[in-house]
Amino acid sequence: MVKKIAFIFAWLVFFVAALLFFAPKVNLYYLLEKELQKLHVVIDNETIVEHPFGLELEHADVYAEGIRILKVMELHANVWLLSNSIEAGQIRLDGVAKSFLPTKIEQAAVHYALWNPLYATFEAKGEFGVLQGRVALKERKVFLLLHPSDYMKRHYAQLLGEMKKNKEGGYTYEQSL
Repeated sequence: MVKKIAFIFAWLVFFVAALLFFAPKVNLYYLLEKELQKLHVVIDNETIVEHPFGLELEHADVYAEGIRILKVMELHANVWLLSNSIEAGQIRLDGVAKSFLPTKIEQAAVHYALWNPLYATFEAKGEFGVLQGRVALKERKVFLLLHPSDYMKRHYAQLLGEMKKNKEGGYTYEQSL
């Protein structure tokens, strides 16, 4: 009986892995782009490289309402069904964002796990310092925890004033979507 259950489980794992391996990831990416266009967000000039369990974008320009808001030099999306992640590097903010946010983001990552389906977590590191947060999908809220760099404290004190300071020297922010 145990052998039969192990055999069925092994076939199930193989089937799911094969499904992820052979899924048309580029087509799914284009479907995502189409959905983003409904929100007036366009990703342009990107180079797409498909991997067995993910997708890689290079040199992507992101536009909102026709204005370039950021450039992403590299982005890796990994789909493992139970745990998915998007990791980006060398992000530069443009346009209006330059006036009220630091423009250089070294790394950013978003993680979503099936065992915690109501939350997506993210983290970023850049000129601003270290940012951690989560999105409560059901409640439609974003929670941020920022440990600001000295650069952020000197040049963006007004923005930090909009956030709550905690005992450890970090700043928190909560916003409904």
